[in-house]
Amino acid sequence: MLQRRLDDLTRLVSDWVWEIDSGHRLTYVSDRVFEVLNFHPYELVGRRFGDFGTFAPDSGRQLSSGWRSPFRDLVFETKDRNGRARIFLVSGLPIFNRETGAFEGARGTAEDITDRKRMEAELLRHQNMESLGGLAGGIAHNFNNLLLPILGLSTKTLEALPRPSEERENMEMVVQACERARDLVDQILAFGLRTEIKRDNIDIHVIVQESMALARTMLPKAVSLTENLDPTTGVVFADAAQIGAVIMNLISNAVDALDGGKGEVSISLAGGFR
Repeated sequence: MLQRRLDDLTRLVSDWVWEIDSGHRLTYVSDRVFEVLNFHPYELVGRRFGDFGTFAPDSGRQLSSGWRSPFRDLVFETKDRNGRARIFLVSGLPIFNRETGAFEGARGTAEDITDRKRMEAELLRHQNMESLGGLAGGIAHNFNNLLLPILGLSTKTLEALPRPSEERENMEMVVQACERARDLVDQILAFGLRTEIKRDNIDIHVIVQESMALARTMLPKAVSLTENLDPTTGVVFADAAQIGAVIMNLISNAVDALDGGKGEVSISLAGGFR
């Protein structure tokens, strides 16, 4: 009757129940373990916890007494039969011989907290993203305050320069770069405020050409930039500033790969797959 009561209780509780002997080998595992690990109890009997998983460092230190002291909520990590990671909180009480006081083993429970840990990690990631968004928004506002006078004065200077002239062409590139930077600031603000980035139908050939012209003004003398751009590539639905940033980053990474040496960076643009 007592054994039946025990079996009924172990089937009802959400945790799986275990018992070990003085050698720390499992002598009993409740049927609940099959639902969480897909292992039958008989497959675990005779094994130690360390044979199919590991205790977290802090938890392991609490077991340094050889399971001879009560413990609670020790983090135990293992994998189920399908190789998926599972995390448990293991609690237990030592068993001593009533007459001799000798240690005979321990018994306790293991609570599956895998889903809880996953939700906590997701919540933490969301909180980090919120914090990053706030930080990005603050930086973007400050950068925008610095950028506005640069763009305004550059535009004013451009209008005063004679046409055509090398100085005017250089200033056009400065204004163009400022406008791209302003668009990037808008994107950062959109990220911080969780607003949708504005996309439009843009001529990808024009954007790449503009980025190439800007990149040429910043390349080291030892690096040459060549292009093979198909003017009939067509229209794409995207954010022009994002496309420009991608091109500039690709060129910058290619230059970095040359590690200060002489070389050539080539950009190609073609429509469709060939």
